[in-house]
Amino acid sequence: MSHSASLNRRRLNGHLWRALALCAITSVTTSGCNSNGDPQGPPPAPTATQTALPMATADTLTLTVWQSQQIQLERAIKQATALQRSVSTLLANPNTTTLQNTQQLWQQLALSLEPLAIVGALATTQYRHQDQQLRSDSDLDPQNTANWSTISLHHEYIATWPAELGFLDNNGIHGNTGLIFNLDITLNEETLKTRHRQTDRQEGVLGLYPLGLMLQGAQTPRQASQLRAVTALTPKHKALDLHSIDEHPHNRRRQLIAQQAQLLRHHLMQLKSQLFQRDSHSALNAFSQQTVAQQQTALVQAAQQLTAQQLQELTQYDDLPLWQQHWQYQRLHAQLTGLELWLGILGHNQQASLCQGLLGLLASHIAVLSTTTTTPTSPTSPTSPITATHHTPETQAKSDDHTLAPIDNTTLRQQLAGLTVALKQAIRISSSNTTK
Repeated sequence: MSHSASLNRRRLNGHLWRALALCAITSVTTSGCNSNGDPQGPPPAPTATQTALPMATADTLTLTVWQSQQIQLERAIKQATALQRSVSTLLANPNTTTLQNTQQLWQQLALSLEPLAIVGALATTQYRHQDQQLRSDSDLDPQNTANWSTISLHHEYIATWPAELGFLDNNGIHGNTGLIFNLDITLNEETLKTRHRQTDRQEGVLGLYPLGLMLQGAQTPRQASQLRAVTALTPKHKALDLHSIDEHPHNRRRQLIAQQAQLLRHHLMQLKSQLFQRDSHSALNAFSQQTVAQQQTALVQAAQQLTAQQLQELTQYDDLPLWQQHWQYQRLHAQLTGLELWLGILGHNQQASLCQGLLGLLASHIAVLSTTTTTPTSPTSPTSPITATHHTPETQAKSDDHTLAPIDNTTLRQQLAGLTVALKQAIRISSSNTTK
């Protein structure tokens, strides 16, 4: 582990421990918000036929982990707000500067959000455990379950990976395909949620990476001219059977990007609200009912679930275009950085140290890809925003052929598999200590 990483952890942990006394109050005040983050008042009291879980006093470990999540989420929400404003500025005045500014803000948000990937894994594993309990114990009341499934849903809407631009827009290969050109589909929140991963995992509509693809492009870079509003139909447009300006691809593209940016912030606000509410049916309260050993087991199980998913993605999606391949490594680096922090908080230092070798490998992979996907003056640090070069169609076709820059990630996969096994062993040890 590097000296700077150790200093950063000590500094953050010091901040976390000083904030513990305020965490319970903060958890109450951040609960029950609407889509704009405005308080909606306390949750309704249980009915006479509904026995709520007792309110638990959160353990120090629980508060530390939740406080870490809160700090990261609040930072991400600020960045998502800035991104939404930048999208509005871009659509009001599409040019190279406003487009690049929006792309950079998207990149900063993505690198801030990915360290929270374990939140989705924790919600998923806890929801499955809760569902198994309900199936095995007929005396349990389904009305008294925690909100893990809602947390998992909002995280999925935020962090969908991978996504296929051809499902959304012209991807430079398959022509005018996707939602932009399907005039039978109205681009509103309801229909976008319906279409999101409706028939295939890569058919993502909402979240970081579908929005990133709309802003960046895939095989060819996004051009600001493709985002200019069309205010009147010409005879050429009418010859294409367009009946109103709302049907023009430029205007539908603008509408989709605006919806994606707005819903991304909305789901971040909802994730924060659901994660930090402190009523009797909240995830925080349910988690606080567990012993410290059970909490440790649950958190390490979530970490193992996350690394298993990362390993699957490296194997399953190894033929991505260069832009997505680059961000696959970027997001994996950010996720493992967050995971290393979590493992340090939990006291799993052996597993945390395994992350260091992985982070070094990822940094080298990112640097190799950056020579193709960034300008020579752009920063190539895994924690820095990456500015994509706008190539001509001829040079872009060459640079997007990922076979020209092959990356052997065999060692990366082996080390990630080793971390997954080490976490699985830690789960066994924690579980055996819990049952004693």
